[in-house]
Amino acid sequence: MEPFEDITVVTEDGIKIRCYLIQKKDSETYADARGTIILFHGNSADRGDLLEPFASQWWNEYNVLLAEYRGYGLSEGTPTEKRCPVVDYVRHHPLLSVLPIILYGHSLGGAVAIHVASENSDKIDALILENTFASLAAVVRDIPIVGWPLSVFCPDKWNSVEKISRIPQDIPILLLGGMKDEVLKLHHMKSLWRAVKKRNATKSLQNSSQTGGEEKEAGDLYAVQDQFIIFPDGLHSTTHEESGYWTVTFGFLDSVQNWRSIQK
Repeated sequence: MEPFEDITVVTEDGIKIRCYLIQKKDSETYADARGTIILFHGNSADRGDLLEPFASQWWNEYNVLLAEYRGYGLSEGTPTEKRCPVVDYVRHHPLLSVLPIILYGHSLGGAVAIHVASENSDKIDALILENTFASLAAVVRDIPIVGWPLSVFCPDKWNSVEKISRIPQDIPILLLGGMKDEVLKLHHMKSLWRAVKKRNATKSLQNSSQTGGEEKEAGDLYAVQDQFIIFPDGLHSTTHEESGYWTVTFGFLDSVQNWRSIQK
């Protein structure tokens, strides 16, 4: 991995958010990339945990901003839904500002990505989510025996189903779910998918890579705007290692570029 910039973004209330900014491989300037992908890590992780499994894949074509959030890694503060200004940092950067912005989030980072997207829908170009949850209350309800009673007292925070429904229809969304996710059951991703379809019922496709399922040509898969791809053997933290994951992801990013060129 090439050297990266260690940057600090300051929130409106003075909290310092730490990030890594990686320039596209073998490029002379940030402006040579196809866009900038902002990555949000999961719980019990930090920005460094995404360097090898994700940034190393995308930096061949894209700039990558690995963002921590309040209370994680070297970032200050405590976890909260208060505004995370990383999109503003990119949009005010002299070189990054002219490129498409794609948000990616895994697990808890998916909830952060949805939250950031809902607050910056006029500044981003796409959203990618992997193995994240529908809401905190829904996570609590998954706890055996005591989950449902406890969920009554769960604060209405990180309600991703509600927030994703507020993201405009012209923001393409890719959902990537592991059927064997041992941390967050697949029904969370299915709930998010239902919300995505309601906001944009005419341009959606669900596809399972299960053997024996209906096969679809790559052209058919990427011709739609929103996608929900299920990987039958995908676990919570290793779905990105499943066959076809990166083909799907880069195909989606290609469709975002095409969609953006059509919209101009």
